[in-house]
Amino acid sequence: MAVLSVIQIAPLRDAAVTCTNWLWGKADWEGLCNTLQQTPWSNILVGDINNQIYTFTCTLFKHQEQYIPCHSYTVKPLDQPWFGYQCRMAVDEKSRSWRL
Repeated sequence: MAVLSVIQIAPLRDAAVTCTNWLWGKADWEGLCNTLQQTPWSNILVGDINNQIYTFTCTLFKHQEQYIPCHSYTVKPLDQPWFGYQCRMAVDEKSRSWRL
């Protein structure tokens, strides 16, 4: 007597990841420089080196978000490594065109 079993298992896939594309060419460099010059670094960078690095990075990133525009896009698990922001925007635009 034979027993036939069928097991359907979906392959485990990585989740989609949201990436940020910083538009460095459109940055408000003067505003960023002024803000960084006015930042009280001696009050912020205290404690051990790990704390200082963490605080510096958080402060710089906060100002970066304020003065440098960005776009977010989703990287799908099956996208190729070379499939970056511009490719994603072109594919999304093509998909929108087909839906019209």
